[in-house]
Amino acid sequence: LCRVHFINPQSLICIDEVVDVVNENYMNSTTFLQDPCVTVTGLTEEAMALGVRVFPNPFRDETVLVYPQEFGTRVDVELLDLQGRVLRFLPGTPEGRVRIARGELSGGTYFYRLAGALRLTGRVVIE
Repeated sequence: LCRVHFINPQSLICIDEVVDVVNENYMNSTTFLQDPCVTVTGLTEEAMALGVRVFPNPFRDETVLVYPQEFGTRVDVELLDLQGRVLRFLPGTPEGRVRIARGELSGGTYFYRLAGALRLTGRVVIE
């Protein structure tokens, strides 16, 4: 169990490196990261309230991310893996929709990050 406190965290938080871990007796312990990334809770509710939709989700071949046009002429989308690495950059469109093709991506959980007039992170699952 590890508790980490952040001030003004981003919606996706990843720990890149563990420098030192000590137990209750201040002795060094084993250090490894089983799942180094977490998301701030409540993002799905926030996305739904703002009118952001991903369908279908989960998906096999392709999904569509839709966002309200009133957020501006362009909202770009980044697709990230669980370690927070950007796998794809998808330029937004004025129509308020971006297609995400599976391509060479393996099945699993990924994150999308909207950047531009609207800034938001959400989750998408590939079957």
